[in-house]
Amino acid sequence: MVNVNINKGKIHSMARVIKQQLDKRSFTNEKDKNAGFNLCLQIASQSLFSKPYEEVLATLLKNSSKPTSADLSRVIVLSYGIEHIITLDGEYVISSAPGTDMEISKEAILQQASSLAAINDSTVKKFAVPEIAGDEWECGDVISIARKMGVFTYPITIFEMFEDSNTEVFIGNCHILYKLNGDWEDESQALVQGDEDPYDQVVWFPEYITEDMTKIEWSVTLGNLCEAKPIEGDAGWWVELDGAVAEDETGIKVSFKS
Repeated sequence: MVNVNINKGKIHSMARVIKQQLDKRSFTNEKDKNAGFNLCLQIASQSLFSKPYEEVLATLLKNSSKPTSADLSRVIVLSYGIEHIITLDGEYVISSAPGTDMEISKEAILQQASSLAAINDSTVKKFAVPEIAGDEWECGDVISIARKMGVFTYPITIFEMFEDSNTEVFIGNCHILYKLNGDWEDESQALVQGDEDPYDQVVWFPEYITEDMTKIEWSVTLGNLCEAKPIEGDAGWWVELDGAVAEDETGIKVSFKS
C-alpha cells in the first residue's frame, strides 16, 4: 500500500490544472462564463474524497489549512488593459510592451509564461488588474496594485471569489444577494483621474434582514477588501470595517459557498 499525503496545496494545484484544461477547451457554464476556480476546487475535492471542498477543508484538512508557498502559482501573468506582464514570485520578468518596437504578442507572452512555469515547477495564473494606476503608470505600479489585492499572497484572492459565478456570498450565516458593484472598476478609475484615492471607493453594498427583522447595511471599500485576511481553519475571510459596524465589532466574516 502506498500512502499519499494530500494537503490543501495539492488540491489547489489540482484545481488549477483542471481550470487550465477547461479553459483550453473553452468550457463555459450555463451563464456562458469560464469555469471558476471554486468550481474546479469542488471537482478536485469530489474526485479525491467524494465530498464538497468546504467539508474537506473543515475536516480532513483542518490541520493544514494555512496557505503555504506550495499553494501559490509562482508565475502570474497580470493583464492591465492591453498590457500583459509576467511575474515570478511577485517580481517583474517581462511585459508585452504594446505599441512599441519591442511589442510581444499575447500568445507569445503566455508561451513564455508556460516555459517559465515549467522551469520553476509551477503553473501559470492569470489575473486582470483594475486600471487604477493613473495616466503615467509603469509596470511596477501594476504589480504594486496586484500585491495590494493579495495576488502574490493568496492562492485565490477574495476578488476572484466574488467574480466566481458559481459561488454565493454570506456574511456570517446571512445570504447576501449582491456581489461587487458591476461598475466599481470604472468608478475607481474615475477617482484616479480626479486625483482621489481609488482605495476609498465603496465597491460593495451588502445588506440583509436579521431574524428580528433589523435591516443591516454595510459600505465596503476597495481598501477594505485589499486588507481582507483568510480566517485560519475556516473557509471565510475577515474584512475590517472602520466605523461601519456596531461598537462591539470591528469587521465582518465573508464566506463563499457553491
